[in-house]
Amino acid sequence: MFKFLTKQLLYGRIYLWVKDKLGAILFLFISIFLIIYFHNEYLNYIEYKEKFAESYVGLSFVIKNILILLVAGGYF
Repeated sequence: MFKFLTKQLLYGRIYLWVKDKLGAILFLFISIFLIIYFHNEYLNYIEYKEKFAESYVGLSFVIKNILILLVAGGYF
């Protein structure tokens, strides 16, 4: 019984601490994800641009990322 009450108290304290900062923590994780995602896209863009210098593959990367940003901005 003591173990159960200790767990509940601990979980309750963690929940109260996280509840106030949930927006900031979520924003941090989304920001880190977007930084990693766009860095990976940029590296792919450079790789394709070097392989196919005269193609429109590079333009499709730019259009796709702009559309993703617009959809995400519209959602939030």
